[in-house]
Amino acid sequence: MQPSDLLRYALWLAAAGVARANRRHYRMPTTWAPHLALNTAALLLPDVLRWLDRSPRQGAPGPVRAALEQVVARNPGYVLCVAPFTAGYLASHPRFDIYKGPLGALRLAGFGLDVLPHGATALGLTLLAGDALAAADAAGGGRGRLGGALRWCARRRALATGAFIALLTLLWESGEWLA
Repeated sequence: MQPSDLLRYALWLAAAGVARANRRHYRMPTTWAPHLALNTAALLLPDVLRWLDRSPRQGAPGPVRAALEQVVARNPGYVLCVAPFTAGYLASHPRFDIYKGPLGALRLAGFGLDVLPHGATALGLTLLAGDALAAADAAGGGRGRLGGALRWCARRRALATGAFIALLTLLWESGEWLA
């Protein structure tokens, strides 16, 4: 077991603890669930991919699988890219909430403390997406429409990762607004 694995597990345990604290404090039965589910997916994805890698398969992995194996499953730095996402949720603990209360009211140039985990999360996801595009392209990019799309995105990584982050932001903020 690598130190990066231990850090991922510690972050997951902390996220589960914050989910429990938020559920108890705010007495809302479900708002903690999507946060814990997404943190679980992000933090345990390397383990899932390693488990899938042990299963028998035919031939070489496709470009998407090869990219995920390189960027997520075999990358000890993966945890540093997803840690800000979890840190943003950890900072919602009722005792030191940077989104509400006195800490939530702090502003510098119009920005609150939440800009720190949100900005770091965007940076981490952008780095992962760019590395994944490069790895998929290096793995041959695949055939057909998927291969063409991967090659196009790999050659325009700044545009592709920017669009990816914009789409994720739209989906996340829409979900937060609906909740």
